[in-house]
Amino acid sequence: MSVQFLFEQNMQRLLPKTAGRILIAYSGGADSSVLLRLAADWGKLNRVSVFAAHMNHMIRGDEADRDEAFCRQTAAGLGVELFVLRQDIPALARRQGRGVEETARDARYDFFLSLMEKHGIPVLLTAHHADDQLETVLFRIARGTGPDGLSGIPEVRAIGTGTERIVIRPLLNVTKKEILDACGRFTPPVTFVTDSTNLSSDCARNLLRHTVIPALEKISGDGVPQQHTVALCEELSQDSQYLSSVVSDTLRDCALPGNRLSLPFVRRLDPSLRTRVIRRFLLQSGVHAEYTHTIAADRLIMSGRTGPLEITLPGHTHLAVVDDCLTIMPDPAPAKPFSLPLEQVMDAKGPVEIPDSSLRLLAGRGQDVPVPDGFRVLTRQTLWNLPDLSGAVFSQPRPGDKLLMLGMHKTVRKLISAAGIRPDIRRSLPVLFIGGEAAWIPFVGTDDRYYKGDADPLTVILTEESFAICGKEAYT
Repeated sequence: MSVQFLFEQNMQRLLPKTAGRILIAYSGGADSSVLLRLAADWGKLNRVSVFAAHMNHMIRGDEADRDEAFCRQTAAGLGVELFVLRQDIPALARRQGRGVEETARDARYDFFLSLMEKHGIPVLLTAHHADDQLETVLFRIARGTGPDGLSGIPEVRAIGTGTERIVIRPLLNVTKKEILDACGRFTPPVTFVTDSTNLSSDCARNLLRHTVIPALEKISGDGVPQQHTVALCEELSQDSQYLSSVVSDTLRDCALPGNRLSLPFVRRLDPSLRTRVIRRFLLQSGVHAEYTHTIAADRLIMSGRTGPLEITLPGHTHLAVVDDCLTIMPDPAPAKPFSLPLEQVMDAKGPVEIPDSSLRLLAGRGQDVPVPDGFRVLTRQTLWNLPDLSGAVFSQPRPGDKLLMLGMHKTVRKLISAAGIRPDIRRSLPVLFIGGEAAWIPFVGTDDRYYKGDADPLTVILTEESFAICGKEAYT
């Protein structure tokens, strides 16, 4: 089938019938030049106004200016109104502390969206093709992805807020070779410019384009890997759309107040649905986690481990698992230093507050130290073989502190880090020091010297109000 036939077929299938205006993302390369020619001819036959947009990223100097001039001349020759934006992307990337390629892409789509809003254009057409689809899937496999990632580039997606404006890729099932071959079949032939950066193998996508894809074509034939990838992406995309609706319904069933998930409910889900629910939960919570974070969270949930556990997520957040609930918490700010004498805690009539936290301490002689109503026990420990306790204090760990456990001295900071302690607790964790040395670490244990005995023990208990987690209602 010809490129023109596939384009017309895809436009008929994908373009909303009410769309009277379309915008073409036009770089001047072969792909977008063929797209512009096809769209200009199609627009005349179907009474649809066609506009084009070109962005000069000011990255390639004179070559970028050449591309801009070419686009202006070509669009004028086709009777297509062209909008041009010149923006210094390298300078913008430096100001934002981001990569040039990522900055350029976002700037382009901001430009396209602004034009669509200003001129009432509901549809943007881009020249992504089957080779782009294959590159995208291979790149995601190399970086790590899941079934949704393997769906590749969607044929249609919303742009901006809401769904009234969309992006359509009407050449997504056409190979690069077919596009290049089609250039000479138009009358007059389609001319284009070449971006010199596409010829090198310096970046990851170019490396895939110039080495990996040709190797795949040697195995299965010219254009075959591309077409197989397009078919795979279409099938997976359909599966993802269906599962997305199922995930929405499931998430409503297992969501709890306070931005939490009921883990007993989640554990009963089929694995394929469970990971999708976790990922949707993270996204709806504003966390753009990668596939590896989703898998780590799933393994933690299904491990059956109890106690405060957490995973570090992007954006200075943590995924905490406590009391069979999953919740997302911001990375807490450093706590204020504190020092609570053990004697003060033992003499108090109730739990003693650790400054700048929701934590409370109880301590008393014997093993039966009561906990008042309204407080939940986070961890408790009985210490034996006690020396003189005068001067014993609860305070934050210090660099170099060590604890003797199972006959080995281990650094307190490493023990705390390995314990998976909830981040808001860890920032104000009260370590008990006896004689200037660490004797007890909550959730970790005691020094070997105080592990066993038979007379007059000391019991220490770390609690918090039963409804408190980062100042929000979270547990019942």
